[in-house]
Amino acid sequence: CRPDLHLDQVEFYSEHVKKFLSIETRNVSFCLDKCMRINDSLYDKNIEKTYDCLLYSKKRRYDHKFESFRNKLIDLLEENKIKYFEIKAGKFGSYDRDDYFKALNGSKVMINLSLDECPGILNYESMIFNVPVIGSRNNVPVTSCKELLVDNTDTMTDKYLVRNENASEIYFDKLVWFLENESKLNKIDHRAWIKNHTSFKRYADNVATLLERII
Repeated sequence: CRPDLHLDQVEFYSEHVKKFLSIETRNVSFCLDKCMRINDSLYDKNIEKTYDCLLYSKKRRYDHKFESFRNKLIDLLEENKIKYFEIKAGKFGSYDRDDYFKALNGSKVMINLSLDECPGILNYESMIFNVPVIGSRNNVPVTSCKELLVDNTDTMTDKYLVRNENASEIYFDKLVWFLENESKLNKIDHRAWIKNHTSFKRYADNVATLLERII
């Protein structure tokens, strides 16, 4: 039977899934991000920022270019004497969540190296620690700072996402741009933005809008 409503959390994944749905179901397919309470018990705005960036190195099983992408980016960071801290996750390693939170407190910006996130709770956690996130529209689909999105770093094929060869350079250039414009970007309250986005009120308002469209 045809569903009255088909929901995904983020736009890029919704568009991908629509390729496998009937025309009728596509017409009732929408995005609805969830509401949640995010743990910020270790958040400390007074800790000195000792790292220029925090690398979240998460390898997906289908990301066959992850190692070369990550290694090239780290080479660029080290060649340019940019201080970084790395958290390894997914098929690439594991980490203690308290270590991630402590690293966020000491970092100016987080760079998400995962190929995709739907929606990526780690991104929300970074923003609630008032740390913006550099990434693509596929691994940071919800962001408090669209200026930090990178484009043309991956390609959606018939099967799924494939990372582009020059992705590391594009990520690095965006980091350099962030560091050069840090004082301007620090005026953005990422913490307040993500609190509003994950609130029940935002969720309820989105649900009401969806119901108006389908009823």
